[in-house]
Parts: sequence; C-alpha cells; structure tokens
Amino acid sequence: GSGAVPTPLYRHSMPPGGPEQPPVVSSTLSDVDWKVHHVLSSDALSHINSPLLRLQLHLTPGSGAVPTREVCVELSAEALDALIAQLDTAKGALDRVKAAL
Repeated sequence: GSGAVPTPLYRHSMPPGGPEQPPVVSSTLSDVDWKVHHVLSSDALSHINSPLLRLQLHLTPGSGAVPTREVCVELSAEALDALIAQLDTAKGALDRVKAAL
C-alpha cells in the first residue's frame, strides 16, 4: 500500500463521570449544537485536509434531573452520510410501528 494511515470516520468523546451517569437510552435529546472544522493535519498525520462535523448532543436524564449530559462526536462526510442513512432507516421502522398501532 501507500503507507498512508486512513482517516478515522468519527471520534467520540464523553466528559468525565463514567458509569455513574445514566445510560443514553434513558435520556431525552434536549439540544444539538454543530460546527464544521476543516482539519489540515494532526499530531498523527502530517496531511489530512478534510472537513469534520463536530456534533454535540445535550441529553437530559429521563427523570428530568439536571445537569444535562453532553456527548460529542466528530464525523467525516462519509460517516455523516452513513449516520443519516441509518437514521432514515430507523425513522422508517418507527413509522411502520406507529402505523401498526
């Protein structure tokens, strides 16, 4: 091969707090922030030159308790397209269940 290291499709980070925080499935999405960054290089790669979407999800525990939990994900254009396709599939499944009720 060319010896080039592939660019990761996404990077996920969470604030400190770990397992004592409620799981994501019991939370409600309360807000979304996003930014687009153009990454030219990193400490691991001398040349990346690709846009990344930074998606910050603000989740409120199912109990409505404060503070909210923040989940931050960085996605390449390819990973964003894949996420949108998966969300469309999930929406279709929810629509079918709703129609069956």
